[in-house]
Amino acid sequence: MSPEDQSNIDLMDRQVEVNQWTYNDKMEMLFISQMVFMGLLVAGIFVILSKYGFFDMKFVYFIMIIIAIVIFLFWFFKESYTKNVRDKKSWSKRQFTGDSNTPPAVPPGDVAAAAKTLSDLCNATQQGATGGSSNCVTSN
Repeated sequence: MSPEDQSNIDLMDRQVEVNQWTYNDKMEMLFISQMVFMGLLVAGIFVILSKYGFFDMKFVYFIMIIIAIVIFLFWFFKESYTKNVRDKKSWSKRQFTGDSNTPPAVPPGDVAAAAKTLSDLCNATQQGATGGSSNCVTSN
């Protein structure tokens, strides 16, 4: 394959990633827009019912504030997730921070203690002290 063909394939792959990102971003904004529309619809229904005397206007304001807070929380979560967690190239993947070469979070002393306990259990099983079958791996 020539370098020019490889370059074209790379450009096409990147364009697909950009198109997927744009499409999914628009879908999330559509979801937020739908949330705003439904919130306005519910608030409008409560305002109309308050005009007919079913609800006090203070209760309607309270409902409107609750709806606004819920919509804001949805929007805030979407924005913070996109900014902090979502992979910058692929919409459907998460971005993990940290170095893959970092040691595990378990302290070495705990690992050694667990290995000694397992070794003692294997030795007891092989000697028949526990009465069970031995699944221990022995090195010869």
